[in-house]
Amino acid sequence: MNTTLVKLICGIVLLSAVTTVSAQSTVVYNNFRPGDLGGTALIGDANSEHLILGSPVTLTQGGTLNTIELTLSNPTYSSRPTGPILTGTMQLSFYDNTIPYTSGILANQPLLGTANVTWDFTASGGLGVGGYVFQYFDLTAFNITVPLDIFVTQQFTETSGTSSANGILCEGAALVGTSPNEIYIKTDTYGENLYAGYQIGISLAITTVPEPSTLALAALGGLGLLLKFQSGRLKW
Repeated sequence: MNTTLVKLICGIVLLSAVTTVSAQSTVVYNNFRPGDLGGTALIGDANSEHLILGSPVTLTQGGTLNTIELTLSNPTYSSRPTGPILTGTMQLSFYDNTIPYTSGILANQPLLGTANVTWDFTASGGLGVGGYVFQYFDLTAFNITVPLDIFVTQQFTETSGTSSANGILCEGAALVGTSPNEIYIKTDTYGENLYAGYQIGISLAITTVPEPSTLALAALGGLGLLLKFQSGRLKW
C-alpha cells in the first residue's frame, strides 16, 4: 500500500480519536439519604383527584437531563377499598424556575420539557397497599436541557390494577444541590399550592461532556498530526 495513503489514514484515525467526546452522567441534585428507605414522609391522594406533586430545585450545574430517580407509593386509606398497582404512567414536567414560582398557576412558568415514563409491577404481582419503590428512568431520549434553577412535577396515572390512590415519598434538604423545603401539591378539590416542610424525593443527573475549548484544542492538535503525516515530516 502507498505509504502516503497509510499515513493519511493513520492521521485521520488519530484526529478522530482526539476529538471523540466521552459523555458522562453527573448527579446534579439528590435528596435521597443512604439507608433512608422510608423517606421523611409519605404523601398521596385518591386517583380521582389527579394528584400532581413537585418541588423547586437548584442543580449544581445545568445541562441535558440524563437520568432521574423517583419514588411511587400505594397509600393505605382505611376509608376506601384499595388493591395493588400493576402498571401506570407518570408525566414529568420540568419548568424554568430562574424567576422563582411562589404561588398561582405553575403552568405559567416557562416549560422546558416533559417526559412520560412507565411503571410496571406485573412481574411481582403488583405494588401492594402500603408499599413504595425507588426507580431510575433514562431521560436521554427526551433531550431536555435545564438551567440551574428548575421546578419538577410528577403526575401518576394508574393504567391497570385495583388501587384507588397513589403517592410518593418526601425528603428533606438536598445532599447534592440545594432547595427550599417546599412541596407543590395540586388536586381537583383544593387546586394548587406550595407548602413548607418537605420536598419530593428526587435525584437528577445530566450528561456532561468536555468543554468546547478543550475539544477545539484537541481538534487542532489532531489536525497538526494529520498535516505532518501527509507531508512525511513525522517519521515512523
